[in-house]
Amino acid sequence: MTVEFISAVNVNPGNELNRLGRTDIDLPFFKRYVNALEDAGFDYTLCAYASSFQDQFAIANQIVARSERVAPIVALRPNTIYPTVAAKALATLDQFGAGRAVVHFISGGNDAE
Repeated sequence: MTVEFISAVNVNPGNELNRLGRTDIDLPFFKRYVNALEDAGFDYTLCAYASSFQDQFAIANQIVARSERVAPIVALRPNTIYPTVAAKALATLDQFGAGRAVVHFISGGNDAE
């Protein structure tokens, strides 16, 4: 049986544990984070969706540009993007990533959004 390792991407040092409350993209941190995933042998990293998050496709494109093996998992919530637009973006990402694009359809919703 093959074991695969999955993370959730961080674009700055803030996370659920330290609650820094940052929303900016810290590019030097992000580069180190992607490099650390690559060096540690991670297979996937989730590019989560929330209306307050950065664009998950832009983040996923940066991941494939900065790594050789890490596959971005793009989270998509129904009714937030047209299916044809999502398909086109995923197909483009998959080409840039040499077949590494993965999609995660979020079945639930967020009443606040």
